[in-house]
Amino acid sequence: MLVLGAKSATRNQILEALTFNLTEIEEKEIHDGFHHLIQLLNSPDREIQLSMGNAPFVDVHLNLLQKFVDDVKKFYDSKVFTSNFEDPEHLAKAEKQINDYIKNKTQGKITNLVKDLNQDTLLVLVNYIFFKVFSVSGTYELKDFFMKLGVAKVFSNQADLSGITQDANLKMSRAVHKAMLNVYENGTEAAAATFLEIVADSLSPTIEFNRPFLMMIVDQATNSILFMGKIMNPTEK
Repeated sequence: MLVLGAKSATRNQILEALTFNLTEIEEKEIHDGFHHLIQLLNSPDREIQLSMGNAPFVDVHLNLLQKFVDDVKKFYDSKVFTSNFEDPEHLAKAEKQINDYIKNKTQGKITNLVKDLNQDTLLVLVNYIFFKVFSVSGTYELKDFFMKLGVAKVFSNQADLSGITQDANLKMSRAVHKAMLNVYENGTEAAAATFLEIVADSLSPTIEFNRPFLMMIVDQATNSILFMGKIMNPTEK
């Protein structure tokens, strides 16, 4: 949305940071693409419901070019809101106006987004994305993964699981892992279980997360990363 009002090197730097190359794609195509993405993700027919949008808040003393106003509405489905950032009293009201807007759009999940705005502020651009109260789960046959990692003997007749019993020769026939993540209004639940089927003629695999890792929620239809998070050790500061 900021690119709509940017020119020359300023525009080019923003587009380059977003990995767009104007020799390969026209600027209008970029905005058309974002417009299509926003409409697609906001569709009420999708299995996972989410709300996504943008909004510019403009100081009453700033006269915007009509083309910018029109393009913001055309490409990003947003109206331009008028605010007053002139003095401390009006600034507090402007902050509340923006925060109330975001709070409403995210059903109360994001509050106090902006604070301590500068009196020299003339324009605030905000973006929000909110997933509705969703559940994801998956079941994985792990045998092929273990085989690719070189863990093959335990699935063969040469398996040595004699530490389990002396009554029969054992080998692992299946390794199945099922995980589920539920996100509710009051928080997040996660559960996981691994099922190992042992037959005559399988040791529970241990998976240890010993370093930070990334988590992403990706929309496969548009190949878009909707959320990305870095998971750290919660026991360390």
